[in-house]
Amino acid sequence: MRKLVFVAGLILLIGVAFAAAETHDQPDMTTMGEPDVDDHPAASPGWILPDSALYGLAVAKDNMMMRAGLSSPGAIAEKRAAQAREMVERGNPDATTRASQEMYRAVDRAGPDDQERINRAMASFQDAMTRMEQRIQDAPNEEARQGMQTALQNMQGAMSNMEDARERMQDARDRAPDEPGDVDDLTPEQAQERISAAEDLREDARDRVADGNDHLDNENYEEARQAYSDAEDRFDQALDRLADVDEAQFPEAAELRNDLQNARSGAENLELSVQAYMDGNDGLADQYAQQADNDFSQTRRGGVQ
Repeated sequence: MRKLVFVAGLILLIGVAFAAAETHDQPDMTTMGEPDVDDHPAASPGWILPDSALYGLAVAKDNMMMRAGLSSPGAIAEKRAAQAREMVERGNPDATTRASQEMYRAVDRAGPDDQERINRAMASFQDAMTRMEQRIQDAPNEEARQGMQTALQNMQGAMSNMEDARERMQDARDRAPDEPGDVDDLTPEQAQERISAAEDLREDARDRVADGNDHLDNENYEEARQAYSDAEDRFDQALDRLADVDEAQFPEAAELRNDLQNARSGAENLELSVQAYMDGNDGLADQYAQQADNDFSQTRRGGVQ
């Protein structure tokens, strides 16, 4: 356990260092007002790009930074959009697809406070799609054209998913109370609605864990890691739904929250296990997998989901 804590702390420290380096020359947009999208300078794609063997580590670092509250999903989405544009310019369809998928995961995790940055990121991503269409027309041969067309289709799918996520984000913003955190603002009916929404998200997350397990059985390690990451996001969203529910009035909310916290920890440890295995550290991968099993054993269903 001490080793796991040390490793997690080391990754977090590395993440802080990377974040400081990647944002050194960028303006602090969080202190600005809310001008139009075009008034903001383009986000940096960072140092480690989707065509790098280290990109999986960079993504894991960004995810940890988001969960620790040291980086926002909106900022990560802007970086992913910049990465997608860079990969389009480099003519790398596979890396473009990977950046697109990771951008959707950031957008899907975003909350109402991220909306301005998400809008900028999606506008930038739309420009990248337009550029990809131009590159398809100028493709030097049929093989290159087919690869870019596949990447464009993947980008269009990611954009459709992001538009759905942005719509959910806007709905959440419209429903938000004037003073978040005041449990007295919730009627019993509203509290029950949030509990039901959290339960639905939990089932969605469990399905994604199951998808990850299937990918793992088929040795599709990157797909498994991504599925577990998606599950973490769903568990986080479910926990957010319960944030303002009074546990004294609704004891089932306390039980559900505990279940979600354990399951979320399990999904995170599964993601870390797969990442460690992909990095060639089988011993650490086994430790994370065992911790995941312990986490899931404390949920209602028990065992690795």
